[in-house]
Amino acid sequence: MSSRAAPPETLKDLLRRADQAARAGLTAAQFDALLASLDSAARPHAGCDGLLDFLRAHRPAARHADIDRVWVLALDEVWARPAELAAPLAEYLALSPPVAAALSAPDPVSTAVLAALEADLLLHRLLALSPLPQPRWEALLAALAARLLIEAGAACQRYPRLLVALALWAQQTGRLALPTTDATVRAAAHASLIAAAAQGRPPPEALLAWAFLAAAPEPGDWAPVLARLPAGELVRRLLAEPLAEAELARSWPAATTVDAGLAAQYEDDPYPRWQAEPRRPWPPPAGVTRLLPARPRVLIAGCGSGQQLLRAADRYPGARLQALDFSRSSLAYAQRACAAAGLRGVEWRCADLLSLTGSGARYDLVECIGVLHHLPDPAAGLAALASVLAPGGLLCAAVYSARARAEVRRLRELWPAPAFEGDEAVVRQGRAAYLRGDYGSPDPAIVGSIDFYSRAGCRDLLFNRRERHYRLPEFLAEAEAAGFDWLQLEAPAPVAEQAARRLGRPAERLDAAQWDAYEADAPRSFGGMYQVWLRRRG
Repeated sequence: MSSRAAPPETLKDLLRRADQAARAGLTAAQFDALLASLDSAARPHAGCDGLLDFLRAHRPAARHADIDRVWVLALDEVWARPAELAAPLAEYLALSPPVAAALSAPDPVSTAVLAALEADLLLHRLLALSPLPQPRWEALLAALAARLLIEAGAACQRYPRLLVALALWAQQTGRLALPTTDATVRAAAHASLIAAAAQGRPPPEALLAWAFLAAAPEPGDWAPVLARLPAGELVRRLLAEPLAEAELARSWPAATTVDAGLAAQYEDDPYPRWQAEPRRPWPPPAGVTRLLPARPRVLIAGCGSGQQLLRAADRYPGARLQALDFSRSSLAYAQRACAAAGLRGVEWRCADLLSLTGSGARYDLVECIGVLHHLPDPAAGLAALASVLAPGGLLCAAVYSARARAEVRRLRELWPAPAFEGDEAVVRQGRAAYLRGDYGSPDPAIVGSIDFYSRAGCRDLLFNRRERHYRLPEFLAEAEAAGFDWLQLEAPAPVAEQAARRLGRPAERLDAAQWDAYEADAPRSFGGMYQVWLRRRG
């Protein structure tokens, strides 16, 4: 009697098996089923999300090759924003015994630790894509850089991959954890590359990484030898991309703005300096989707470095996108990064948000995320946005919560004015003092924020030139005065679920007063800003 082989499990079967194993407390079986789901289709979102949820929720006793493989896939295939994976990955990487020992006592760094980190390809990949949001990791990475800079040529021979990873980490963090360098050191690093390139062969990537760690020369310093430098991620990130951005920025006329100081902040430090963005459906709330036309005209007002644009392109399929920002550097970063990610057809505009008034433009939807609370007059900003929305058009606005930003507000009252005027030395000193506990015990929400670990991010998080904090009813009152009506608040899923349970009605049906009452009992709910949907009257 012949027997038939069992049909292969479908993705649905594997996810069901993983769920059954989870309910039974069979952690290994759950992981195996989720791992198998990766091979059941072309990287299904459900399988990737399940694995990420598993890795965030379960800490193994030691590192494992299969877990390493999943983390590398998650970074390379961009299952989520790398910054969102950095915290659990930092904990996982610390399971390596040499790393754990070094994190406990980062200075001096032993040869055994250097050898272990030179071979740690998962660490290298993460350093290329995101800061690590832990003070102990920052201290270790800074100690590693200092040790390799002293070893110079020997380091280039022994630890080339680690040098390259550290240089990419330093570039995206704005060298925040590294000492500043003087003109003499910068000139010496520049000369070392010129001399190597003049020999008629490309200098090794490790030498370029060492020179960047030593002095962070401006990309233009190395432009004459760019063609002779080795092709690869390091040259692209340190030299080719900044040079391309500088050329794009020069193509824009400077925007006329009422806030030159704030514009200068984002000219110096486009925010965020992102490297990868997941591309997948991000549907807006169902009640919003029903109000949008098939091909909406969408304005991203204050597009910054472009990360939001990619998400908007996936959120509103077929939309006609326009991006506006008053920072030429930010627009250039956005243009370059979005083009590299495959986004085409965006209409770019360098202008102040307030210039929209009287422009005659018309949109079905405007997104304005993290912008209004930095304006000298947020009410004027709301009025400008209302002026370009069609009657019944939608505004998605995100602003700071007064409750969630209470610690930031306290610090801003303690720090000197130069900290908010772009004085990097004062920013570094204030940040270091906060970590030492000079202002009281550091707030875990601040030192756990990915923004705390880069120059652009830290300036935006703590040292922004201007910011205003809102209670939700207060912001709604300003919006209503500008001609908007409340639709709903789009909250993170865990917050929405908890609010619905506590208040006894679906989160999308809660009004501003009800959300305010909920937040009074859970003041950390909106650390990532309120995200509010409004509709223009008429």
